[in-house]
Amino acid sequence: MADRTEAPPPFTKAQKWAIGVAGVFFAGLAGLGGYGSFAAVDAVAKDYGFGSHSWIVPIGVDLGILAL
Repeated sequence: MADRTEAPPPFTKAQKWAIGVAGVFFAGLAGLGGYGSFAAVDAVAKDYGFGSHSWIVPIGVDLGILAL
């Protein structure tokens, strides 16, 4: 049999905390980016005559990206 390398050691408590804190900050950054993108596309859609239905445009764009 081929030599197997050992598994890396488990994360330390400090590493787990760092990963958790980084995850919270990344999620917040993603949320702010998503909100900013949604608001910008919504504002442009209002200018193009979508009126009160302009919120559908950014959702449709994001769903189209996910579908592709």
